[in-house]
Amino acid sequence: MAVRREERESSNFAEGRYFRCFSVGLEVTVSVSDFSELRNWDFWLYFEPEVDCRIDPQFLAGVSDCVARTLVTNGYEVLRSLNLGRRGTGGILYRRDAGAGAMPWEQIVTEEWT
Repeated sequence: MAVRREERESSNFAEGRYFRCFSVGLEVTVSVSDFSELRNWDFWLYFEPEVDCRIDPQFLAGVSDCVARTLVTNGYEVLRSLNLGRRGTGGILYRRDAGAGAMPWEQIVTEEWT
């Protein structure tokens, strides 16, 4: 199955552009991060259902968690917002700690971020 992807232009995004792809019923939007309070993060990912349907919020949380953990094992530090639409709602910070375990997935540590 081919993944449908496209580059788009919008003044609502940093550098005036963003990317969208569609996979397993999800639309994934990726752009350069321009959130002033999140200066340490290079890019922004957003997941939402591809079609207008009800998706269990726990499913989206699970997908986000899986993507965050995969990015950490590939060298990134990740902040997963718990409610992007509201400031001050916090999130989960994912980072690698080589001393936390022998296997890569054991080296992923999470902490609450406010």
